[in-house]
Amino acid sequence: MASVLLLQLLLVSLASARQHFGGSVTVRVKYKNPDGSFRVEVRNKATFDSCQGSYTNFCWQNCGLTSTWVSGTIDSSTNASQSNTQWCQIETVDTRNVPSDKHFQLRYLGCCWIPTRHGLKNDWRLQTSLDLGSRSDTGKPNRSPDIDILPFLRVPENCPRTYELMSFDPDGDRVRCRYGNIPNVECSSCHQPSGFTLDQDSCTLHYNQSTANPRVYGFELVVEDFPQRNITLGYTDGSRSSSTPLVVRSKRHATHTTPTPPLSKLPLQFSFLVDPAAPSCEEGLYLPEFLPPTPLNGARLHAEVDREVEIRVRARASHATIHDIIISGPLNITKQRSTHGEFVIRWTPLQHDLGEFFPICFAVEAETGSGVYQSEMRCVLVEVRRVSVNSHVICTESTMRVEVEKSSFHGLHEDHLRLNDGANIACRLRSNSTYVFADIPLSGCGTELEEDGDYLRPVVSVWDRGFGRFTYQFEFYPNDQYQAMVDPASYPVVYDIGSRIYMQIEATSSVNNTVLFVESCRASPYDNQNSQQTYSIIENGCKVDPTVQIHSPSHPRQFRSSMKAFKFIGMFDQVYISCTVLMCAAGEPNTRSSQGCISSKTPATWPHNHQRRKREVAVESARHFVSQGPLHLKRSAESSESSALHLNLNLVFIAGCLLAAVGMISAVVLYQARMSKVKYQPLSTEER
Repeated sequence: MASVLLLQLLLVSLASARQHFGGSVTVRVKYKNPDGSFRVEVRNKATFDSCQGSYTNFCWQNCGLTSTWVSGTIDSSTNASQSNTQWCQIETVDTRNVPSDKHFQLRYLGCCWIPTRHGLKNDWRLQTSLDLGSRSDTGKPNRSPDIDILPFLRVPENCPRTYELMSFDPDGDRVRCRYGNIPNVECSSCHQPSGFTLDQDSCTLHYNQSTANPRVYGFELVVEDFPQRNITLGYTDGSRSSSTPLVVRSKRHATHTTPTPPLSKLPLQFSFLVDPAAPSCEEGLYLPEFLPPTPLNGARLHAEVDREVEIRVRARASHATIHDIIISGPLNITKQRSTHGEFVIRWTPLQHDLGEFFPICFAVEAETGSGVYQSEMRCVLVEVRRVSVNSHVICTESTMRVEVEKSSFHGLHEDHLRLNDGANIACRLRSNSTYVFADIPLSGCGTELEEDGDYLRPVVSVWDRGFGRFTYQFEFYPNDQYQAMVDPASYPVVYDIGSRIYMQIEATSSVNNTVLFVESCRASPYDNQNSQQTYSIIENGCKVDPTVQIHSPSHPRQFRSSMKAFKFIGMFDQVYISCTVLMCAAGEPNTRSSQGCISSKTPATWPHNHQRRKREVAVESARHFVSQGPLHLKRSAESSESSALHLNLNLVFIAGCLLAAVGMISAVVLYQARMSKVKYQPLSTEER
């Protein structure tokens, strides 16, 4: 009876256990405590099939006691294997007081590995060791390599790929990566995956070939470091030990030997899924291809304490839809996707991170049907330094004030500093005896507006003196009936060149007897009114694009227009339409609405009269900025009708060039759908 009960308890335990995708451990000596013990920071990353994973740690040697313990989620994804559709990576920062600076050894273990295709046992282990002694070459405590990898890698079976594992040693030691070979210590059953080649000296993993399988390969690697030359390590008890470089045998031998143990041994475990074959292994088609400004693999980045570091990642896959970015990095790292199609990775180092190095790894995933395609993995190394320039940023609803302490940038004169729009008097820097400062409007001085879709109100409401509260709505329509707007789920909107784009801007106001006036509209590859690359549609109330048609509105606070899809759209991955609008009192002779189109030949008397009138009574609102998009141009063959578009493409062609129609056939590019949103940004006015 007792054995039956024990078996039932075991089955319950296994059923409730979280399945293990991989993990890693790094150890850092922070400082010596007043009582002679040492403060040691252990960072353990573990990936499970949920964010509630758990494990046990066992002290093998000189582990001390936990002083503080912090844990949090790094990243999670639902694009895993068929049997385990979700994974979640958790990092635990375990700060310990260790009694001596001798050898440190700690083991993490748990149950169970995610189902693997090469016979790994259920239990997993992360065995960690580090010599904490002071080195003769640096005069500081020995440090372990900084390692990281994405917990879940995948590749189509027909696409060989190389992965350079992040393994940086802050002491300049030689780092080696090998398969674990001690069962139940460095690995579970120590079965090596087939179809891969591991270059131990460069820590490079090559996927050569295999067959698709819903189960993963489980990698159980060990990362070791050896000094470049003979060194000694000293300990507080007066004892010493020596460490020598790794001895490499002749090239005709396949193995390496060393007379002394490594300075540290760290576990590096991860899962690798081989997917069904891709139609093509060329990057940029199905497999995402990285584009600028994505940093290169191995790039060194600098960060400052309490200052956010930002990594921008951009990728393309013309035959698939970019879906997500997966990351691995330090605790409190975040990721977001901007409306520009970029992923933004952000992390803010804290004071106790000063002087340390932190790897950050990432890969982009694309989808098409049931297929998931992962880009190459890239890893960067972030070095945390002291703050070099002391500055303060104060944000309001419409401005940012930046204050920079003069004493923090020695040798740099304030006259050498400027904003992007230095010619604008409103963008000039000012100073006093202590600070150089600038008051920057959110709509000027080179400020770029970025929308991530997470923190925007669904309806933007504006209050303006004399006009009460009102809102703007900017939408696209399929035809001139203006009955049903384009479904937000269908964005980006795709047009054939020459087809008409129907737009409507509508203001809802609490004050009657008002009219809407659209002063300008432009196309830009970015959702940003300060973009340098624009195509003018309407300027100063005048039609610039010759294909623009103004349609009758249903009420005075509505503006309807259309135009033919133009080649400017096809020059970029995406294009937004942005307009400057304002509300005016109906029937007033001195409003912007009553002036209508003002060409360059019109005498410049209106602004002065207008400003005097505005001081007497509010007859018009401030200018506001609304935008909508993105739009895409269908990649279809150009026909002879294109010659009838008569577009003013002075951004592309110079006068005098003979334009020839060249027929080109290319695939229709599908892009990630984006929810339709209206952005509002007040423009600076000239009122005082």
